[in-house]
Parts: sequence; structure tokens; C-alpha cells
Amino acid sequence: MRTDASMKFDEALALLNNAAKEQKGDFVKMLTDKYKDIKEVLVEVGSNEKEIIESVKKAVTENLKEGKEKVSHYTKELDRSVHEHPWAFIAGAAVSAMLLGATCRNSK
Repeated sequence: MRTDASMKFDEALALLNNAAKEQKGDFVKMLTDKYKDIKEVLVEVGSNEKEIIESVKKAVTENLKEGKEKVSHYTKELDRSVHEHPWAFIAGAAVSAMLLGATCRNSK
């Protein structure tokens, strides 16, 4: 069921669409004359698109490589630390499990 407001909105859109069709030449002229700078920027961005994409790919690849190296370093350091002091990690895990159990038990 269409309301009066909905019908008026559709009429307004149709009127705007017809005006846009009739004034298409004027609109193009306005864009080319008044907004040359914006057009030049858009053309430049379009022509540099491949360079931009390549630089983004390179940056992402470098960041992923750096992230992998950091993760590898930290896992090796953690492994070394666990092997040197295993009882500290066992005690930490036991205390964490006890606190989690107490928290879950009291939440009911």
C-alpha cells in the first residue's frame, strides 16, 4: 500500500531524473569548465592505479614478512623459557585454571 508521501517522493525523483536527462549537456560542460582540477586529479589517480596497487601489495608483503619473523622470534623465546623454567609455567597454568573455575562456579 503506497502512501501519499511515497507517491510524492517518486514524483520528485521522476522530475529530477527528467531534468537530469534534459540538462545532461549543461552538466558535462559545467564539469569540464568549472571542475578541471578535480577531473585532472581523477584522471591522474586512474592512470597511477597500477602503481598504487603495486605499492600497497609491496607494503602488505613486507608487513606480513616482518610479522612472521616477530611471531617466530617470540615463539622460539617462549619455547626456550618454558624449557628453562617449566615449573613456573605449570604453576601459572594451575593458578589460572583454579581462578577460572572459581569464577565460573560463583557466576551461577
